[in-house]
Order: sequence, then C-alpha cells, then structure tokens
Amino acid sequence: MKTGTAGMKGSCTVEAAMIMPVVIAAVAIVIYSAFYLHDRTVLNGIAYKAALRGSQAGEGDKDLMAAGARNMAVEFMEHRLLAARNVKVTARVEEGAVKVVCDGEFHIPTGMITGILSEKEMPRIRAEKRVEIREPTAFIRDCRKIMKLADE
Repeated sequence: MKTGTAGMKGSCTVEAAMIMPVVIAAVAIVIYSAFYLHDRTVLNGIAYKAALRGSQAGEGDKDLMAAGARNMAVEFMEHRLLAARNVKVTARVEEGAVKVVCDGEFHIPTGMITGILSEKEMPRIRAEKRVEIREPTAFIRDCRKIMKLADE
C-alpha cells in the first residue's frame, strides 16, 4: 500500500475550482462598492458646485439661476462617473436658495450577478445640495460698514 500524495492528485484543482468563484465575487463586490462611493462623492461635489454657481449667476432672476445651475451640473458631470447611468439633473430656486438634485441609476452588470438583481430595477444613486443666495455687493457693503464702526 502506497502512502503519500499519490491518491490526492488533482485535489488542489478541485479545491481551487470551489474557492475561485467566491474570491472573484468578493473582488467584484469590492470594486463595485468603490465605484458606488466614487460616483456618490462626485455627484455630491457636482451638485454643490452647480448650486453655488447658480446662486451667483442670476442677480435675482430665478429662471436664470436654475438654468445656470443645471447647465453647470451637466457640464461638470461629463466623463466623470464610472457606473452611474441616466443621471437627471433638476435645479430650482426656492425660499432664497438654489437646490440641485442629481438622480440616476447605479449600473451593476446583471450577467455577473445572475438572479439577484435580474427582476429588480437598478439601485438608485442620488445627490441633493442646497446653497443660499447671497448678494455679494450687499455683503461687501455690510462688511465695510462694520469695519468703519470698529475703527471709530
């Protein structure tokens, strides 16, 4: 009777065949989690920048502010998202502030994850930012008044 590894030929191949799908799925989950965090961070930054620019754009014209914010968001978004698709940007002026909402689908290839998301719709990714409208000239005048009072 032989002892040793002669009877175990191919066991590493079988074990690797059982473990590799788990390893590949774990790596894919980590990669798509990083894509989600990246896209969410980028959308938050884009929404904030667009709201800030929109609040400075119109000098009182609400439609011009909202259009400026929306156009800036669309321009900023170009070629910056990794897995987000069909992102819609809405901008409006309400209660003395510009509000920008970026809402889209987070695309996960369902062929890779069969059965889990095949019947369901894709997860949503959303960013919403609000920036108050400031009058820069009035702010500068107020600062100068305060400085003048402090000097006296």
